[in-house]
Amino acid sequence: DKANDYLNEGIKIIGNPEEYFFKGDAPSVNSLLSAIPYFRRAAGIEPNLLEAYYWIGETYRVLGGKSTWQFTNLAIENYKKVIDMEETDNPISFEHPSLYWRSYVQLAKIYSSLGLKDKEEKLWLQLEKAKSLPYKQVLERKGYFGFGYPSRIEVSFKDGDKIESWTYLKKDIIFTVINGEVEGEKEKEPEQSEIVPINFDRFCENIFPLFLHPPHFSLVNIP
Repeated sequence: DKANDYLNEGIKIIGNPEEYFFKGDAPSVNSLLSAIPYFRRAAGIEPNLLEAYYWIGETYRVLGGKSTWQFTNLAIENYKKVIDMEETDNPISFEHPSLYWRSYVQLAKIYSSLGLKDKEEKLWLQLEKAKSLPYKQVLERKGYFGFGYPSRIEVSFKDGDKIESWTYLKKDIIFTVINGEVEGEKEKEPEQSEIVPINFDRFCENIFPLFLHPPHFSLVNIP
């Protein structure tokens, strides 16, 4: 559609910021500025298009590094918009688009580079609360209170059902969740040899690699 056409044209101009930060061959300031109208047009056609605001943020972030720090403020504004829009529209979703997580990451990087430690800490606390909310609500519906994001998540599929085990290490408890509904609890066993661990950092590297305390995520295969 038209919104995505404008979005793609803008992305063609800006390219991949992560790549040229290392190579030192970022587009010129004028080229970067010329991408902004395409993203704004995309957002004008489709106001809920997260990608448009994310790429505006990316463009201003690069401009902030090449030109003047005032552009960095505009980058912050647009990353925040992505986060606010997603958390308003999908407050209790277990899944969020990667641009939502990346907006948190980029915003944290900016705060860190500016020495704004308080804002960076508040941002991570906000993220912790946001990612805990769906788990908290599912458990509270069954009368379990005081639980947030699990320390460990195990996922398996059997007979068309999605079966999850949410482990809370500090409370030594594991919840069995089938298709999003809590079906029971059990005490955590000392050893679970049937579980095959996955490299969590590699699994999540394109989504939210900078979590302060990432959980251990693993898959269980049930024949």
